[in-house]
Amino acid sequence: MINYLTAIKGKELKNHENDHDGLDKIFDRHLPTKQGHNYLPIYQRHFENVRFDVKKVLEIGVEAGTSLRMWEEYFPNADIYGLDIEEACKAAEKGRIKVIIGDQCSEADLSKLPDDFDIIIDDGLHTISSQIFCFDYLFKNKLAERGIYVVEDVIGATKIFDYFNNIAKLNNYWPENEGGEIWSSLNDLGPYLEKDSRFNEKEIYYIKNVLGVSIYRHLIFVDKGRNPEDGQAAFRLLNAKKWGQVGKIRGDFIQSTDFTPTSEKFSTKNPLKIFLQKLK
Repeated sequence: MINYLTAIKGKELKNHENDHDGLDKIFDRHLPTKQGHNYLPIYQRHFENVRFDVKKVLEIGVEAGTSLRMWEEYFPNADIYGLDIEEACKAAEKGRIKVIIGDQCSEADLSKLPDDFDIIIDDGLHTISSQIFCFDYLFKNKLAERGIYVVEDVIGATKIFDYFNNIAKLNNYWPENEGGEIWSSLNDLGPYLEKDSRFNEKEIYYIKNVLGVSIYRHLIFVDKGRNPEDGQAAFRLLNAKKWGQVGKIRGDFIQSTDFTPTSEKFSTKNPLKIFLQKLK
């Protein structure tokens, strides 16, 4: 299982940097179309810290297989899977590359894919319906617990951006009728969601399993993980003693000076509540 947010593999990366090229050099050897849109610097930003941990990658859309060959070299410890509806794409199979013939708009075909992909990239049909359908099925059923999902070539599709903007809003769920005083101790959303009737089952799933959404021009990344346990609350949960030390330093400062936290200055008009009300 990869760990994107809570364990940066800095030392391991340094040990490998002389042995493994970045995506720019690997691109020169395989020439996939992605770099025509300058996607590779963004991919490297999201993938570099986990590239040696990744074990399984799926890309939808194979064509000549240049992208699959690039990922095979970039992720040296991973099996690389391609999904395409065209039988001719089987010719791309070689080494750690496996090509599966299937329709990305068919749940029956998607259900036959292996489980627990660390990374899934949708570079297939590029239609609104296919991108939303694949994300809804694959993110929940085929992406590993700490995986990364990517949607490529989101071109002129306002509905797609609205869809993922809403997922970003769900990721930032705030319990109804709660003030900012619980912010630094909000380590589990379950008890609040159980009594919150504003969301349906699908929305609750995304609230609890999306760590973040990154939207670029024509390119979207969604990080999967337990929210907030693997994200915002991770440090507090994994380092309780040190978090206590952080709180003590802050508390000692407040008690020994005339400093007043903003939340206390506006206790009768909690600024967080005002901000949340404006978003509705």
